[in-house]
Amino acid sequence: MAPLSSPSSPYDPLYDSLVAKYTAMSQNEKLRERAGGGSSRQQQQQQQEYNRLMNGHPVPAIAARTEDEKLVLAAESPSTVPPAADSAHRGAAADAAAAAKRRAAKVECLVSALWAMSSLGGSPYFQAETEAVVTILIRCLASAAVSAAGAAARQTATAAAAAAPLAAGGGGGGGGLSGWQAGQVLWALGNSRHVSPRLPDLEASLLRSGGLSYMQPRDVTRVLWGFASLGYKPERLLLTIRPDWSWWECTASERESVHSRKAKARGKGMKGNGSGSGLEVGKGDVRSFSPQQLACAVWALAVMEKVDTGPFRSAWVQLLRRTADVPPSEPVLTQIWQTNLAIHLESSSSSPTAQSSSPHASATSAPPTPIDGGRVAGTVPIATSASRPVGRGNGGGGSSRAAIAAAAEDLTTAGLAAAAAGGDVDVAAARSLLLRSRDVFLAATSALRRKVQSGYQRQMANTLTGLRMMHLLEDNSAGYSIDITLPQLRIALEADGPTHISRTPGGAVLGATAMKRRHLQRMGWHVVNVTYKEWDKLTSESARRAFLQERINEALLSRIQIGDEDGESNDDREAAA
Repeated sequence: MAPLSSPSSPYDPLYDSLVAKYTAMSQNEKLRERAGGGSSRQQQQQQQEYNRLMNGHPVPAIAARTEDEKLVLAAESPSTVPPAADSAHRGAAADAAAAAKRRAAKVECLVSALWAMSSLGGSPYFQAETEAVVTILIRCLASAAVSAAGAAARQTATAAAAAAPLAAGGGGGGGGLSGWQAGQVLWALGNSRHVSPRLPDLEASLLRSGGLSYMQPRDVTRVLWGFASLGYKPERLLLTIRPDWSWWECTASERESVHSRKAKARGKGMKGNGSGSGLEVGKGDVRSFSPQQLACAVWALAVMEKVDTGPFRSAWVQLLRRTADVPPSEPVLTQIWQTNLAIHLESSSSSPTAQSSSPHASATSAPPTPIDGGRVAGTVPIATSASRPVGRGNGGGGSSRAAIAAAAEDLTTAGLAAAAAGGDVDVAAARSLLLRSRDVFLAATSALRRKVQSGYQRQMANTLTGLRMMHLLEDNSAGYSIDITLPQLRIALEADGPTHISRTPGGAVLGATAMKRRHLQRMGWHVVNVTYKEWDKLTSESARRAFLQERINEALLSRIQIGDEDGESNDDREAAA
């Protein structure tokens, strides 16, 4: 859209252009409502001015009216409505349409503001401004929802039935965000680690728009990634994902864009339809997702603990069917491997090995003792010999390599089985992709051991030295890189810096950190998370020692309590038998 404001205008050019556009549309509507008002020459000049303001793209007469106006006019019979009442109704409809257009422009500006603040400021800046804009956005959507409900109440049964598909289409006119807007908002919040208390309201606005089944793959993955990164589970919204991820979204502007692109394609000798042309938008299923989008979607569902759902299995199968198209980038492969770990460790249909590695299973006996080159009974090692800490390996002989290969095969079994259940999957290619993802994931965690640790992570290590506790820094023997471990006690101390918690008050744990904690617990580790805010409050070494000793004692006590509960249940079962 070309800017229409003068250089001296104090407002944003896009805002000025929107105001001029909607003012011109209002003037054009008044011209159409007048019966013989003014000469035809004057009307023609005004129409030309309107077309100029619309950037040379005149709006057809039927498109100048909103859908609400069409329904109101269709429901009213001219023969039964007096002229004065008819004029009042038309005026009210015009006012409602103008208000709806202003709200739409406001929502668009607020969404753009959120995206801009997140892109420019990231997580350190614009915290108060972001929350203020989110609050205004929610209020604007609530106002639009109330207005839409009032308009629906005034419509006849026939008109309401005709409006239902339109409301479900997700154009945002019924108090909901469109797919594009929702994707931008959730990406902005996730990128800035802004866990807003308004997240349930955002979920409700997406439900008013029809849910995820009325969004394109690009927007679905952004919404899922945003919610998952923030550690929020939109339970009701997830129910709108169809088992095959079929979706439909095609607003008026998108339809016009498709038609224009098809016309250009035909003019250039290209095919104007077909899945390969990329011009068909607005409908599809799981096959419409790219491998990157599939990896992001399954990772987000794994973070939300949804690996046993139909949509997850459908997306996972489709991803492993297209192994040749998966890009060799570290973020994508890391998401795939973490998702595979979630299937192995958290799926109800996973292997018995994964089930035996749960904290409940390891707590039924005495504290486990490291054996077999650092491995612990009841767990499956996923680290390579090169990534094992010094002094914990078993010499790197042939038996060690065989054990590592066997462990890798065990970890991929559940993921391959979940994909094979969908049929038509090249198991060899899928296994190769999973093992390649594993290698990239382990290489990334191994690289962390060569980096300088954070200052308060070093302080925690020094405090443990003062307590005479043997510990390891950046221990990646479990695959994940753990900040500090007490190997003999199977306790993992995680020094959670700013990237692990939200920037908003309360410091909510982010989704990726929560999933790492669950996975480590399933592997038999007792995880103790220490945030940098908690550590900064400890001003003396004695306070730090008391703090760490208390947290370690709590972890050991929880292990004993879990063991007692499991022991009582076993005794009860034996007595019943």
